[in-house]
Formats: sequence, C-alpha cells, structure tokens
Amino acid sequence: MVHSMHPSWKLKIVGPDEDAHRAQLERLIQAKNISGIAFGNPCYGDSKFEIFRSAAIYVLPSPSENFGLTVAEALSVGVPAIANEGAPWAGLREKRCGWWVEHGPVALADALNQAMQCLPADLHAMGERGRDWMATSFAWPQIAAQMDGFYRFLLGIGSRPSYVDIV
Repeated sequence: MVHSMHPSWKLKIVGPDEDAHRAQLERLIQAKNISGIAFGNPCYGDSKFEIFRSAAIYVLPSPSENFGLTVAEALSVGVPAIANEGAPWAGLREKRCGWWVEHGPVALADALNQAMQCLPADLHAMGERGRDWMATSFAWPQIAAQMDGFYRFLLGIGSRPSYVDIV
C-alpha cells in the first residue's frame, strides 16, 4: 500500500539476515511484484554512516528495542527516524525529529506515508532538530554529568537525579 502511493521512494533493508527472514521477504516481494526494495549486508564504521547520510528517513520497526542505538546514529547525522513505542524514543515526537508510533503495520504505514509526504526541506529541518537533540542530550559531556550525578546520589552526597526512578 505505501509503495503504490509513493512509487518513487526506495527502501533499503540493511543488516544481518536473522532467522532467514531475508529469503522470506524476497519471496513476498516477488509474489507481490513490488519494486524499489534492496537488501544490504551489515555495515560498520564509516560505511554505516554513509548509508545513514544517503537516507531521507530511518526506520526501526522493533517492538522492544532497549535503546536502539541506530536511531541515535541516524539522528546524529541529521536523518529523521521512525521508531515503535516499544523503544524508548518518545523524544522523536517531543523534539519533532521523527515519528514514535505504536507497533504494527497500520501505524508504521501511516508514519511512512506522513514521512513520504513531507517536503525535503521539512525532512531536513526534522533531521537538524534530531542532530541538535543528540548533541545536547547524548554527547559525552552530558552523559558524564549524568553519571557523576548518579554516583553522587548513590554515595549519599547528592540528591536523586530526575532520571532515576525508585520503586
């Protein structure tokens, strides 16, 4: 459905072939006569970031990623992202740098349609907001300050940081 609405868009699925899903997907793509889908092997280092930079959007359709570092990597190079609510990326919505949607094909298709209807300038602006978010919230100085606050709290010489929940 998404492909028929946006036939000029291309999908590149990159990563390891877990549980032979690639062969299943290739058969499904052929059976449905869908074009514009390519597969790539896992990428690391500079080649991974080149793939991110070449993308208009990044999608992580996972029901339960504990963090989904690839979302941060895509955002860090200015690419808006789509992630499921099972991953802790509410900031995509809050920071207006992507879509944080329910897990499932309908919500994912809706997010993809919205993304593909965006003007390139709008996607670029979303990507810039994502890059700024990564630089201000996930850079080493911020992480170090959070760790320092956490350890001070554990040692009883500081107050409980707002990011620590106590049950």
